[in-house]
Amino acid sequence: MKSKKSLFIVSIIILALILLSAPHILRTFSGNDSMIGYEAYLHSRIADNQKGFIPFEDKFIVTKRFIRPTPYHVVLHVVQEYVGDKTASFLLPALIGVFSLFALLFILLMFKSSTINISLILSGFILSPAFLFLSSTSTPHSFAFMLILIGAALFMTKRAWPLAFLAWSTLLLFDFFHILVVIALLISYTFIEKKKRIQSLLLTGILLAGAFVLHPPFLTIYH
Repeated sequence: MKSKKSLFIVSIIILALILLSAPHILRTFSGNDSMIGYEAYLHSRIADNQKGFIPFEDKFIVTKRFIRPTPYHVVLHVVQEYVGDKTASFLLPALIGVFSLFALLFILLMFKSSTINISLILSGFILSPAFLFLSSTSTPHSFAFMLILIGAALFMTKRAWPLAFLAWSTLLLFDFFHILVVIALLISYTFIEKKKRIQSLLLTGILLAGAFVLHPPFLTIYH
């Protein structure tokens, strides 16, 4: 039984990698070597210049030129140093997608879900437009989504829940919306499982306080 579950999980991961690679492979064969998504080039340029300033002579940028960098841009900058801008804009989102998939799998295992439920949820997850978009285009939202899932997985463990705060507090450097998602998850988890209520209240209070300080009045960092 365990071998069948492991085989199916591996198959799901392989399917996810195929789906995420397909757009880039098709674009390469068609002679289109541009980055996917209208924001990809913008985030690549921000990663090159961590001050968030895009030179006005850069004619490819048509959106706002003063955008505060996020942790995603720091990681993207490191990856670009090794593999180049175009490869990084494909490789990093794909890796983030795989890590998100593993985090969701861990959460499902923590809930002791059946093999059928795990299969259906993971299949729906990798086939969802949201996952395909976030994991195939260069956007900070993919990194934030991964942190939400990793934080949830850590929070569900017995002794590693303080590490969830480290993951979720990083979201304060992104957007207020992501903090609201975490708070909704905390409320849902304590309501369903009736566990870690004190920890949930503590994390909710800290995250809200940080959000009000860094995002008055709920201003987004990037668009």
